[in-house]
Amino acid sequence: MNKNVLVTGGASGLGEALALHYAKHNFEVCIADLNPERANKVVDNIAKSGGKAFFLPCDITNESDIETLKQQLQSRWDKVDVLVNNAGVATGGALEFEDIDQWEWVLNINVLGMVRMCRAYDETARCRQNSQYCFTSRDHSSPANGQLQCQQSCSSQLF
Repeated sequence: MNKNVLVTGGASGLGEALALHYAKHNFEVCIADLNPERANKVVDNIAKSGGKAFFLPCDITNESDIETLKQQLQSRWDKVDVLVNNAGVATGGALEFEDIDQWEWVLNINVLGMVRMCRAYDETARCRQNSQYCFTSRDHSSPANGQLQCQQSCSSQLF
């Protein structure tokens, strides 16, 4: 049985590494990202190593983009086996020095973007026995001083 994975923010960093990892394990990979150049490089790298991948543009802060992505995937796949909510941003300042607009931008992408994606795919995944959600995050409280940390939580249920 062929499996597939949708990776938001899959054009660089941890998202790229996860896309390559899933491709290595024979998943067809969809890279959903805002950067077509970097995303297509990941797609090319996967293809060069014998895997299957493609890029679809998506801004996870935009409901219309998410709906378009969902429709495009439904025309290609009968279901999404794994949704990796990886897209995210970081802010460089301390809480007391960052303005509220900066924090709203971070929360809109890192929290609400994940919620939007889960809501869009929950209806189809809920009926699938082996569908999974995966969440990645950045740990800015670690001694690694904000370096990317992988914290995955995979489940067949949203919460």
